[in-house]
Amino acid sequence: MHPSPINVELSDSLQNDADENSSTHAYVILPYIWKHLRCMTLIATAIPSLVLTVGLYFKEKCSVNESISQFMIVSGCCCLVLIGLGIFLVIFKVKSDIDKESMARSTGITATVVMCLLLAIMGGMILFLIMWLIYGYGSILSVRHTVQFVDPTATESYCHPILYYSSFLYLIAAFATTIAFCLVLRCFRDGI
Repeated sequence: MHPSPINVELSDSLQNDADENSSTHAYVILPYIWKHLRCMTLIATAIPSLVLTVGLYFKEKCSVNESISQFMIVSGCCCLVLIGLGIFLVIFKVKSDIDKESMARSTGITATVVMCLLLAIMGGMILFLIMWLIYGYGSILSVRHTVQFVDPTATESYCHPILYYSSFLYLIAAFATTIAFCLVLRCFRDGI
């Protein structure tokens, strides 16, 4: 299907307007990006907030392995910090792209250094979270044959069912998300 002359003419005029007033268009696009960023942030922070809440609420209620609640607390905190850094990075990048024309050379170098530093911190946190998932895998599955959910007085084998099952489901979801994320990065890298 070939574009009609009207569409070509309209898109050329939009491109000319965008070239002439790029900073103005960036300010028009910014509220659109911010609206979607808020929606994605609410969705992305819901699961780590829930993980942190479950870990804190049931902190003393898993005597078979205390590290299960610790796994949930650290995972929730790290994911929330990672999401916060990601939001800051996106806002910082959009702001620096908007102000690129008015920035001096030293300000541009500073912005690049800050973004690289943020990316390095986020990369380190992602590696830590992957290792922490392996630790959680060992903590949760090491007691799967001995854990019981009925008698809280049996300290050698009791764990609250909400804590144990939610940590187990979180672990599965986190591994699935990590694998999907790696596959998506691989596809982008390969150009698929």
